[in-house]
Amino acid sequence: MKCSTVTAIAIALSLSSSVTTVSADGGHDHSSHQHGTAAAKTQYGPHGGELSYASTTWHEVVFKPDGVRVFLYDAKGQSIDVSRLTGQITMTVDGNPKPYTYPLRPDATRGAATNILHLALDLAKVPDGRMQTTFAISGIPGQPSAQFGQKFHITRSAAEVAVAQQKICPVSGKPLGSMGAPPAVRIGDRDVYVCCAGCTNALKADPQKYLAKLTPTGPVKATRADATAVAFQKLCPVMNKPLDAMGGPWKFNVLGREVYVCCPGCTKAIEREPAKYLAMLPTPPAAKATQADSAAVAVQKLCPVMNESLTSMGGAWKVYAKGQPVYVCCKGCIKKVEQNPDFYLAKATRQASAASAQRRR
Repeated sequence: MKCSTVTAIAIALSLSSSVTTVSADGGHDHSSHQHGTAAAKTQYGPHGGELSYASTTWHEVVFKPDGVRVFLYDAKGQSIDVSRLTGQITMTVDGNPKPYTYPLRPDATRGAATNILHLALDLAKVPDGRMQTTFAISGIPGQPSAQFGQKFHITRSAAEVAVAQQKICPVSGKPLGSMGAPPAVRIGDRDVYVCCAGCTNALKADPQKYLAKLTPTGPVKATRADATAVAFQKLCPVMNKPLDAMGGPWKFNVLGREVYVCCPGCTKAIEREPAKYLAMLPTPPAAKATQADSAAVAVQKLCPVMNESLTSMGGAWKVYAKGQPVYVCCKGCIKKVEQNPDFYLAKATRQASAASAQRRR
């Protein structure tokens, strides 16, 4: 396939001439804020690719800058040997009726799984969402040819999406990726990425200082990594509608907690009155703090009930007050926070601010 790179560039060029500008909120009109029907939920496979079911077979399509891989599974999720199968992919650019068709062959890469059909093709310059792909796969004994279609989107892991959205290391100010794979540091309910391992300790020591340096990017689309949190929250706190009512939840950080909304327009209401909307969210059950909470525990430092170190009783516990996380030194303090959330939330906030100021001296 010597012409594959040339063809891919031709596709990219034809796409770039036909792309239209879309507003940041996806063209949603907030003047009336009427919600449409929820879009069908997309399912994803173990490699992060979108799943399509056709002719009793699951097909996980993974688009990468260097080509396409299709993983095949039977109805029970077991891998299907593709050594005797044949397939093809047809790519049609939005606004250009000419189709580009290529064969899919078993992946000959050393160590590759036996359930992969592969096409090596330079897709690095093809914009996401502007090309329709259709697949035809045949050769499974006793089954008709499987045919299905998907929109082209480069397959990215949840971490890759988060790094692309954050862009800059809050400690050094350098682009993420400039020093190798960016390490993740768990701060409260979110992962923050730094450019190198040397920046992790500085971020953990004073997370509020460095988080303030991150340029706000506004709401971002929820990913597969958010599925559990989305299922727990269920409703948009602004519109009281299902979070998928506008085709998929959006999320942004509010006072240390990830909040999900049905569309980007709802974030403005929460930004104006964060405490009001945090208080409307369902309250997660109190639980023992985990390693993911270590940075937030270090920031708060003291139990607002006992005025003792959060680690003085064998480890901190996490309880929510008015929708915001508060840490206490033991299980016995949880009830007091739940009985008087306003008082202890304010006290915990003051303790965290005082501890941060002391570290800066």
